[in-house]
Amino acid sequence: MLFTYLLTYLFIYLFIYVFFFLVPSDPPGSVRVLSPDTSTVTVSWTQIRKDSLNGILQGYMVFYRIFDVGNYSKITVGPSVLQATINDSLSYTDVYEVRVAGITRAGVGVKSNPLSFRPGKSLNRPELLEVRIYVNVKMTE
Repeated sequence: MLFTYLLTYLFIYLFIYVFFFLVPSDPPGSVRVLSPDTSTVTVSWTQIRKDSLNGILQGYMVFYRIFDVGNYSKITVGPSVLQATINDSLSYTDVYEVRVAGITRAGVGVKSNPLSFRPGKSLNRPELLEVRIYVNVKMTE
């Protein structure tokens, strides 16, 4: 009798812990940015692996900001939606970064790696658009 009680208690505890206190342990996969013009930016991704959900998926959160500056703006979509459109007026001269994470009842899970983009130009890789290095070398004999 005591064993059955303890087993039942353990099962209830694990159920509550898994479904209410754990976030997804992996980010969504294959994050991509499509920005055919400066007024439309669509972010897409693939589902989080089921063994990484750690609960019931409530949705996805898309984080974006000017590259490495300030706080992220956020968009939340439902669990069956695998893309989001950024409707803010983004500057075509700035480089932005975007990340995506899954959400369970416990909160926001692991974010994807940052992906850089410039409105009007899709990159789909986690790099800066352009890096310039200037070297001033003075040669003496």
